[in-house]
Amino acid sequence: MTLSDAGSDQVTFLSPQYDEDNAYLEFRLTVTDNDGFQNADILVVHVLPRSIGHMLTNDLWIRAVIHTVEKGAVDAVWQKGGEAKTSRGDTVIWGHFYASPDDVSWGSQNNPDLFAKIWYDASGRIDVSYFHVSVPDISVYSDYLTDTSDVQSGITTMTTRYIRQYYENGQVYSEEKDEDGNPLADDMPMGDPQGYATTEELTIGAIISTEEKGPVDAVWEQGGQDVTQRGDQVIWGHFYAHPSDVTWGQQDNPDLFVKIWFDVSGRIDANYFHVSVPDIEVYSDFPADSLFDKAGTTTLENRYIRHNYANIMRCSWTCSASGQDMLSWLCQIIKNDAKTELICVHLRSFAVKK
Repeated sequence: MTLSDAGSDQVTFLSPQYDEDNAYLEFRLTVTDNDGFQNADILVVHVLPRSIGHMLTNDLWIRAVIHTVEKGAVDAVWQKGGEAKTSRGDTVIWGHFYASPDDVSWGSQNNPDLFAKIWYDASGRIDVSYFHVSVPDISVYSDYLTDTSDVQSGITTMTTRYIRQYYENGQVYSEEKDEDGNPLADDMPMGDPQGYATTEELTIGAIISTEEKGPVDAVWEQGGQDVTQRGDQVIWGHFYAHPSDVTWGQQDNPDLFVKIWFDVSGRIDANYFHVSVPDIEVYSDFPADSLFDKAGTTTLENRYIRHNYANIMRCSWTCSASGQDMLSWLCQIIKNDAKTELICVHLRSFAVKK
């Protein structure tokens, strides 16, 4: 290993590659003044192997560690969703981290545990924003390699849903927000967005309050869906502003991340995570009847809103013959003065894999 200039007050070097997370390099710095007096100090640098975390670009490294009940701390897997450049020169990269199915039974590429959006602002600022989706605590890290700062770290939880680590003018900053998933007390959105059917019985929508054009309907882009081993269903995706409405609108510039969880117990959670600058009204309708049942406004100060539908139980019909359709049904108990009814509605159908 060679230092760029051992006699300089600012030294750079290219670290050797290591396969384990226990490599430390120790440097001794000695300073001598004009009178010949000396003082020394020791600097220890922790070198992370390339196999840990993900080099998002040539100069930005990110990592997430999920603290699971089953296996303790496990490194999350990065899944890039997309990348885009705005008309003014900003660059956005987005995606999510998930638990590997090799580590936990609920781990899946289509079961996001942590959404991430990275923004390279045209001014030079870099924002690394993490949005907590899952149940376990998740340690999040980032490192901008062109500065001299240490690796930035934080822990997202069911309470601390948002952490932003950002780099600007050679300085490093971090902020986090605690969220309870509820709209503000005086929040009463009255919009009527275009609804998107995530299933036959659950419709969602969003309205972005833009400076350029006022309220505009956000466009829904589904990222994926899956079913866990125990029968929970997950659908995820994002809303974005249409490019015909605003110059910064793009399919690969998410304004609102969404994860919908159909719990095996019957509970439905529609989780909305505010990513962009403008306020965004969020809506959901269950059972779908063209009238939105729940609404709220996500903002820079209230980034997370959860719509919960309880008192629902799930049943299913399956056929044993491979290649036929398996129908998944949602059953809701509706109680009135006269009787209790069990109503089943078809959610989706898909082919059983051989």
